[in-house]
Amino acid sequence: MSDEIFCPPNPGTRCTLIMLPQLIGELRDWVIGYRDWFNECGVQDQMPALERLIGKSVDSFQHCAVQDIYQTYWLMRRLRSMWDWTVREYEERWHDKEAQVWRAACIWMGYWVVQMAFMSPEQHELKEQELVMKTKELHRKAQRAFNTLRRSPQKETLSDDEYDRLFNPPGEGE
Repeated sequence: MSDEIFCPPNPGTRCTLIMLPQLIGELRDWVIGYRDWFNECGVQDQMPALERLIGKSVDSFQHCAVQDIYQTYWLMRRLRSMWDWTVREYEERWHDKEAQVWRAACIWMGYWVVQMAFMSPEQHELKEQELVMKTKELHRKAQRAFNTLRRSPQKETLSDDEYDRLFNPPGEGE
């Protein structure tokens, strides 16, 4: 992959239910575009292949809970915000280990948003628990990598509060 930076789609405030499946498809393409880099960077386990989204439309949301549809929309907006922050913060140091960890976290988040977008409420609940565990594991690995790189006497793992702050970069209000 080239050094060109591609941004994930951003569902704006005027995004409709009809537009969301198309944006999820664009997010899938974005994740696939970074998949090889993600698998080579070694920050997280290898990313499995994404299922194809052919034929997904607004009708695909019929079995989804309204809360889950909203969560998909919100997470896509949050992902774009997180990616934009990462680009601004690390544009001059795009290949640093710390930048790679943030990039990997964004790509991993995009992967899970796509995976969970069209699931039934029951499937969604099970996958959500798996997502939380894998994401916390990713960030704990990242913290250990930072500690090793900096050779400082910091803690080996992140607390839940510290983990939550990773998804709320400085200067971003909720």
